[in-house]
Amino acid sequence: MNRKLKTKLPSAEHLLPSAGQRGPPRENRSKRAYDKSAQPLCPLERDDLVRVRGEGRWGPVAQVLKETTPRSYEVLTEHGSRIRRNRRHLLKIPRTESHDPENGDAVEVQSEQLGEQGEQGNDLTDTESSPVDSPSSGVERVERPRRSIVKPKRLVEEC
Repeated sequence: MNRKLKTKLPSAEHLLPSAGQRGPPRENRSKRAYDKSAQPLCPLERDDLVRVRGEGRWGPVAQVLKETTPRSYEVLTEHGSRIRRNRRHLLKIPRTESHDPENGDAVEVQSEQLGEQGEQGNDLTDTESSPVDSPSSGVERVERPRRSIVKPKRLVEEC
């Protein structure tokens, strides 16, 4: 017989595989497979804005207070509670002009320009829209592509 029998009966020591022989190659193979797509996470700085992972999706915005351990951060949520989370559960949000204190004057200038446009456009008719609602006011609203709905000709009433 050319196969090893699995039995509870005693057998010779040289026929039994040792646990040390099986472990490392399997571990190395698993590590290589995991490391193919794994990437290191960049460290977070104090006052960075992040989203906190909770219940399977990214939750509300929070602010990083401090790094407690190399992979753990203490954050302050929108509700004012302090929580400690692993780096894997924090998603860094890129800073925009409205959140950046260095560019605060740029935001003020932009709001002043909108105010001036509103003063000039006070004599609008019913067919015109206000500058705040129009897409040319600086913030363009991009709509998602939609499926065109074509009603069947046999159901359309012709006048």
